[in-house]
Formats: sequence, C-alpha cells, structure tokens
Amino acid sequence: MNDGFFSDDMFDWEDDDDEIEVSTDELSQEELDDIDEAWMLHRKRQINAFVKAAYENDGVGAMTELLLAIENQTNWRLEIIADKSGLESMTFHMYDAFEPDLWEHFINSDDYREMVYDVTNVSNRKAQIFVEKYLGLRTTFNSRVAYALRRVAQLFE
Repeated sequence: MNDGFFSDDMFDWEDDDDEIEVSTDELSQEELDDIDEAWMLHRKRQINAFVKAAYENDGVGAMTELLLAIENQTNWRLEIIADKSGLESMTFHMYDAFEPDLWEHFINSDDYREMVYDVTNVSNRKAQIFVEKYLGLRTTFNSRVAYALRRVAQLFE
C-alpha cells in the first residue's frame, strides 16, 4: 500500500495512447488566444519547475547536462558569455569589493547588450568565413588580409 499522495491506481496508464480530440470550430479568436496563452504559461511553469529541481538536485552539473541536451536536440551550439559568479569573483579580486546588485545592473546595462551584439556579430562573421573557406571561395592569404583590415578598422572605432 502506498501511503504517499499518489497511489499506484490513481491513474489509468493503459489509456495514455488514446488521443483526445477537441473541436475549436466554435471558439472565437480571443478564446483561442486565451487557450494559447494558458498553454504557454503552463509550459513555462513546467520547464521552470524541471530546471529548478534539476539544479537543486545536482547544481551546475545538471545545468551542464541540460545545455548539452539542448545542443544535441536542436543542433545549436550554446556559449555562456557571462556568469554571475565570474563577475563577482573578478570584482572582488580586482577591486576588493562585493556588490550584491552587480549582476542585475550588469545584465540590464548597455555594456551587456553591446557585448551580446559583439559576440553575435563575431560568431556570424566567423561562420561566414568558415563557409567561404569550406567552399573554396576564400584563401588563407585573403583571410589574413581581411583579418588585418578588420583589426585596423577596429582601431578607428
């Protein structure tokens, strides 16, 4: 006997494969929008609950596994461009200071937005260079000249 909240016979697992058909023909666009909004909120809460439980269970290790799973599922490559502990450590070691609101100020700053833009811009440019090299449209010499010109241009920004 199960003394917990859930009992073994609480759900009829045999019917899991049955599809539920719901007709939305008689619903207004506003009602359909409300259903979509409710579904998105439900999904967001489920994901946030899962991430919170995973972090509480295994900390950074779980988050690393989650990021790897996202990369594998989506064929994305994710890069962490900033982290709170790194920013706090740098501030403490360089300036012997601790600012509890530093992270929130940083992620809401123009400097952060500029950094994200720069990282995105460099990533896109490097991907373009790779494709050109891969397709044989760019030689090593051309790459070096283009790189040198970009570096000179950055001096005048």
